[in-house]
Amino acid sequence: MTSSRELAGTLLGRPFSMPGTGFAVPALLVANLIWGMSFVATKPLLDYLPSGTLAAGRLLIALVVLLPYLRMTGRTIALGRAPAMLGTVGIGAPVLLQNLSLERTSAANAACLSSVVPAIAVVLAFLLLKHRPSGKESAAVIVSILGVLCILVADIDSSTMLSPLGDALALASAALIALYLVLGRRYFGQYNPISLVTGSTLYALLMLAPLVAFEFSRSAVTIPSASAGLPSLIYLGAGASALAFCLEGRALRDIGAGQAATFGNLAPVVGVVAAALLLHEALTLPQIAGAALALGGAWMVVSD
Repeated sequence: MTSSRELAGTLLGRPFSMPGTGFAVPALLVANLIWGMSFVATKPLLDYLPSGTLAAGRLLIALVVLLPYLRMTGRTIALGRAPAMLGTVGIGAPVLLQNLSLERTSAANAACLSSVVPAIAVVLAFLLLKHRPSGKESAAVIVSILGVLCILVADIDSSTMLSPLGDALALASAALIALYLVLGRRYFGQYNPISLVTGSTLYALLMLAPLVAFEFSRSAVTIPSASAGLPSLIYLGAGASALAFCLEGRALRDIGAGQAATFGNLAPVVGVVAAALLLHEALTLPQIAGAALALGGAWMVVSD
């Protein structure tokens, strides 16, 4: 039986037994490049679809991609406690919170704040696995928190009064992503990654169904046209939900969750640059400083 000390080591990127990681590295690079662009792809779609409906639409497209693939390969969808937990906590809720965040803050801010995931992983290791952080890990958490505070304080002083709430939602999404990595490191070793991602996506979609019904009852929902964002919705479903989650799930069989979180720091960099180039969002000095501190804290978590 795996001890809490072993699980904590695995969480922080120091797995006791690590098979070849040749596939894991390119898989995580591709997955996080895709996720980095998801902030920019999501933001304009919120002009057409409410947060819950957009999240559900994204996941429905993912299922349309994944289910035929499972059938062609002779695999079955994973059902039960593990996919239900991963789906609700690690897929459905973070995607919904990210959408709610992007309704209230900039894509650049949401991307910057997502860089705090590795530091949250250290905290989760302490709370869930009773792993006492080292001095360097504790310092990393403090540095990351300072980075987040730089962004939040700047938003409180800005004219966009809803932005701090959007930032809080982005942080909640990051916390759930960190938890997903903890749970995923355990469960992806027990299930076929594509079967598990498909089952998790199904449970996430079921979780969102009541919210979608409520949103349809409260307001008219417009399906975006090909010129108004349908390609972005397909990108979010087929790329950011189906392909990226499967790549990360396969990688989590070979490396620790903390190491996977480190690769996740590519996503905020891509997101910030894409927001500036494609959405013409201005980058402020507190954003740049905060992101640098958060990324520095993340590096401290996993560096030797």
